[in-house]
Parts: sequence; structure tokens; C-alpha cells
Amino acid sequence: MKRTLILQDTEVPMRSNALLEVNRRIHGEKNSESWLLAFSSDQESLPEGFDTIMLVQDEGIVKQDARHICAIIIDLHERHAFDTILIPGTWLGRMVAPRVARRMGVGLVAEINDVQRHGEDLEFVRTAYSGNVLAGIAMKSEPPIILSIKPGIFSWELKSQVKTVVQHYKGEIASPSSLTPLERKQRPLSYDIRDSDVLISGGGGAKRAYPMLETLAKELGGEVSASRKLVDQGIANRSIQVGQSGKIVSPRLYIAIGIDGAIQHVEGLQNVETILSVNTSPDAPICSISDVVVVGDAKTFIEKLLQKIALYNEQTKERANEYT
Repeated sequence: MKRTLILQDTEVPMRSNALLEVNRRIHGEKNSESWLLAFSSDQESLPEGFDTIMLVQDEGIVKQDARHICAIIIDLHERHAFDTILIPGTWLGRMVAPRVARRMGVGLVAEINDVQRHGEDLEFVRTAYSGNVLAGIAMKSEPPIILSIKPGIFSWELKSQVKTVVQHYKGEIASPSSLTPLERKQRPLSYDIRDSDVLISGGGGAKRAYPMLETLAKELGGEVSASRKLVDQGIANRSIQVGQSGKIVSPRLYIAIGIDGAIQHVEGLQNVETILSVNTSPDAPICSISDVVVVGDAKTFIEKLLQKIALYNEQTKERANEYT
């Protein structure tokens, strides 16, 4: 029986379950024991599906200390000998993963997109050269296999109930973190496009209409995202970029406005229910994977759609008034 340790996604704890799918692809359906290293001040809202949850009592400092987390992982590995260590590719995970690999003297494959099996051999796929190519990497070092996984790529469903054992971490490393908070500031409100059910995404063809995307997104209860072209031009923030070199998204509705649909962008779309594309060219690659294609100008499309939404809202309000 293989044993896998998964580091909790401290940004979105419930997203930790997705790494169970990575574990399944590596070790099979029932050939491994899954452990989660979690940080919490209580046991509420812990992710499902893990055989063991190693809980570190934390008031918010430890889960920000990459050195402390690395020491805990090393300590757990020395006691339990994990075959695989999976780390989310968050800002914290990007600091933890190389530290752990260096301390253990083993290899690290960072930011993987896929796991493929060729007989008994495993191949880990990640982007290279700024997202322009996919590279397949085989691990030749001794166990454990250490991977960091790009958030939003893998999805996982609970197919059968798992009896989870929760243990409180009591190792020597459980002493308070060496970090000392000097000041606390309220983080500005922001959003993560990976959590949005509706995304209004702009590409090079939407440059002229980009300021209108926010208005449309607000009317549809969604958020704005962008292709790499708008990001490279400094029009959109890199945090909302969709694609291999950006974020992998799975909204229910994805409206691609002025996006050509190069493979690097399409690879950023996973399990999208409906894709609506707006493009002046019906032969754009994005059109071939779209459920609805609108051939036309981006600015004109947004203006017309906003008019339709306003009319619908007005009619709905009038009908509501008739019944009151």
C-alpha cells in the first residue's frame, strides 16, 4: 500500500480534494493511503475523502511560514515514509515544494498539468517556454515523488464514504512559528477567476471594448478574465489570465470576446459547461469548441447584449409590479 501526503491548499482549503485525483492517477483507485496536512484552529469544514488528516493547530501564522511547514513535512516523512508528496501550486506551495525537495535530496516536478501512465512508467506534464509547449517529465530519483500542482486543473468527486481519522500533530516541530506579525492590514477585496461560475473573457479583438467587460460581467453575475495578449499589452492584470501560463478555469458559462483561441488558451479551459464566442472570423480556433458562435464586432455585441439585459430587467420589474 502506497502512502501519499498532501499539503492543504491554505487559500481555498476545499480545493485540496482535487489533489486526490492526482494521487489516483499515480497510484490507482485503491492502492494508496491519503494523508492531508491541514492547518486550523478547529476541526470544522475539513475536506472530505482523506484517510488521515494531520491537523496542526494554527491561529493563522504557521500556514504562512514556508520554513515551518517544510520542517513539519520532513518530520512526518521521517516517521511515516511517504511515497508521494503533493503540494498545491499556490504562492505558499511554490516556496514549500523546492525547500522540501532540496532537504530530501530528491527531484521536483513543478506546476504539473497532467499525469500520464505508459505501462509501469509515469509521465508528468507541465508547460514550458512561457506556455508555448507541453513537456513530459519522468522521475528518476528515489521516492518520494514530489509534485506541485497548478490549481484548477484537476477535479475530484467523492464516490464512496471514507472514514477519516483526524490526528493532532504533536511532533517536536509543533512549537510556535518563528514568524512574528508586525502589522495587520485588511486585504483589498478581490476575486479568483477559478471560483467564478460566469467569466467574461477578453482577447486581442476586445481591446477597444475592454472597459465594457466589467459592466457586462456585473450584469451577468460573473467576473472578468483575459487572454495572454491583453496581459502582455498591459491592459489586463496577470492574475486574471486564462491559459497554460495563467489559470485553469471551469466556469458554467465562458463568454470569449475577441479571443482567437490558441492552444495555450484553450488548455486553460477545463470542464466548461457552455462556451459562447464572439469573433469577427468564424474560422477562429475558439469557434470550433464553442457551443454558440456570434460573428461580429466585440463592442457592438456587448452594447446589444446590455440593451437586451436592461429590457429584460425592466419587463421583469413591470410584471412583478402587476402582482403586487
